[in-house]
Formats: sequence, structure tokens, C-alpha cells
Amino acid sequence: KVRKSKGHAAAHDYEDSVQQLINFAIADFRSWLASNHAYPDRVTQVSWAKESWKEGCKHYDIEMAFNNELIKMITCRTSHLTGEVKAKLRPLVESVYGFECS
Repeated sequence: KVRKSKGHAAAHDYEDSVQQLINFAIADFRSWLASNHAYPDRVTQVSWAKESWKEGCKHYDIEMAFNNELIKMITCRTSHLTGEVKAKLRPLVESVYGFECS
């Protein structure tokens, strides 16, 4: 870690190489959500986040252990993705089914 977090941990608190790994793991985790289950339970989220971290390590050919802070940074994307999907689908559902916006 390069600097102490102000509040929640963020990728920019880490060295550039670790930031790349974090971003890779987040993207991989989002693909798990999009392709498997958008609302996994906490145990599943943590499991997928750990797998995503390991995939990132393989991709960048490095070995780096994860910690709870990193896993939290990855899994907090669950609600981000589901919110994005809802925002994109809402107008479509409204027009297809004739719902009125409120």
C-alpha cells in the first residue's frame, strides 16, 4: 500500500502494479456476476473475488496475496453492476410492457 486510505480503501491507495491487478480482478468479478448470478450470497461473492484475484495474478505472472480490504474492494462492485443493469433495462421494460414512468 502506498498511502493510508481516507475512509474506504481504493485502488489508488496502492502501487501502479497492484492497481492493475485490482482492476483486472474487479473486471473478472463483474464477468462472474454477469454470467453466473447477479445476486450471489456473501460466501459466493468472496469465493468469486478470490478466484478473480488468482486469475489476475496468473494474467500478470505475479504472486500476491489478497487481504480482506482487497476482497471488499472487489465485492463492493456487486451492487454497482446490478444498479447499472437495472438502469439500462428499466426504459426497455417500460416501453415493452407499456408502464408509465413515475
